[in-house]
Amino acid sequence: MHKVSRLAICILMLCSLTTLNNKALAGQPTASPTGFPTISPIRRAQAADIVLEGAIIGTSSSTGTSYLDTATILVERYLKGSGPDRVKVRGFGSGADCRPGAYPGTRSIFFIEADENNWQLSFRLGLEPLQSADPASALQISEAVGQLPVTPVPTIDTSAPQTDPSFLACMGVCLIPIFLLGALGFIGVRGSIAQRAR
Repeated sequence: MHKVSRLAICILMLCSLTTLNNKALAGQPTASPTGFPTISPIRRAQAADIVLEGAIIGTSSSTGTSYLDTATILVERYLKGSGPDRVKVRGFGSGADCRPGAYPGTRSIFFIEADENNWQLSFRLGLEPLQSADPASALQISEAVGQLPVTPVPTIDTSAPQTDPSFLACMGVCLIPIFLLGALGFIGVRGSIAQRAR
């Protein structure tokens, strides 16, 4: 009798598994949860302050009360607005907190809310602050916001010391006479030593 109940449970489990949606079993995306409508990239672009296309090149985790991650993005082009070629954008998470993760190498279209001191992902129209970076989406966004794509302003690397070219020219002009005087002095000293040796 005990073997029959185990067999019945196994058969019921197999039957219930075969009735599940194949997409869910295969790990493919399923429909959006109820109450979260999909917002078009055009509407998200119109609501955002800045829209840019680029790739995440670095991340840093926040501490304190915020716990939001910051991503450094290498900007390929601005679809709405303009700015530098490297920007720091806050608002990333772990994925489990309903915020996209910041993974280096991720190339996307980013919808951003901006003020003078802070850029962060725009959640103004729902839970979709990123869009896959494909030419069709970029073209639709550019047309919708009425702006041609803008090349970012190159960032000057402040970590390397910058030398003024006029300073180098001045140093060259000043060092040549000093070098000549030194060479003549060396020759003079050497000549006087040679005369004393005779």
